[in-house]
Amino acid sequence: MKVVGIVLAGGKSTRMGEDKAFLEWNGKLFLQYCIDALNLHCSEIFISGDNPRLVDFDLPVIQDLRKDEGPVTALASCFASLSCDVAVVLSCDVPQIMQSDIASLLESHASEQDVTMFSYQGKALPLVGVYSRKCFGQFTKAFEDRTQKLFGVIDKLNTKEIEFKGPKGLHNINTQKDLAVL
Repeated sequence: MKVVGIVLAGGKSTRMGEDKAFLEWNGKLFLQYCIDALNLHCSEIFISGDNPRLVDFDLPVIQDLRKDEGPVTALASCFASLSCDVAVVLSCDVPQIMQSDIASLLESHASEQDVTMFSYQGKALPLVGVYSRKCFGQFTKAFEDRTQKLFGVIDKLNTKEIEFKGPKGLHNINTQKDLAVL
């Protein structure tokens, strides 16, 4: 089974006020934490985004087919470029993710599932999940239909949620307050 990783690093970061991919936590960039978590489990890692600094990571960068449309367009853009059985998708704003968490996602993902994602404190986290190739077409269709709501696509798929049990929790770091709590 060919597994690739995708780190979504193309958001506007309006609530944070600066690009989340390049925020530092304990001396390391958020984006690097995500790359490190994927490294052991993925044959290739791609970064989704358009910041010119993303090329500094020496990984292929996939730009959105249409700018500023959110994760549905980002995923459709990435999935159109990939040849794999499954893709592990991470938003760049979860620096607390670890290699063992990625292993748990992959181990929990069954062939009948389209998406296996973490949930934390009762909240589904579709941008921390495993996506099967068989669901890539749904994202292409959503892109063509200009669907921008991620759960509008996810709700049509066979999904499985597993509760995240990591020691630090799993929160999207979206604001300066979130960063201070982290």
